[in-house]
Amino acid sequence: MRISLHRIVLLGLAISIATAQPVNSLFGSECKKPKASYENYLKQIKKLEVKVSKDNAAKSYELRKVLNLCKTDFKAFTSALTKSEKQLIKSKKDCFEASPLFDKYRILKDWPQWRQTIKDSYQVILNNQKCFSPELVIEAQRKLGVIK
Repeated sequence: MRISLHRIVLLGLAISIATAQPVNSLFGSECKKPKASYENYLKQIKKLEVKVSKDNAAKSYELRKVLNLCKTDFKAFTSALTKSEKQLIKSKKDCFEASPLFDKYRILKDWPQWRQTIKDSYQVILNNQKCFSPELVIEAQRKLGVIK
């Protein structure tokens, strides 16, 4: 009699475990929010990459135009400069891309936000390592300087 009661209890336990939610779904639910957050960051990164790329192309085009004007018609170029800008560029030989005068053509408006969004996405991975592949965790650790 005792063995049959033991079997009934084990059978009941097995049925209740089988009808309950699978273990993977129980653990998977705690990863839904981090994975959704990571996916949202990836979408933001893609949008910002487009903006940064367009801005970079436009600024590069403007810089080429200004450098060309500086090299071909120095007088016309310098006539539009302020006194402090004229101190930076005194002759045609100063018409090179690395001049501080041309920094405004290298500053990309959305660049800092893009970089921060990337860092934030990696931080989500580090904070929820069990939810992401080991390769992605290692990449996040490297990008954030946790490991070399």
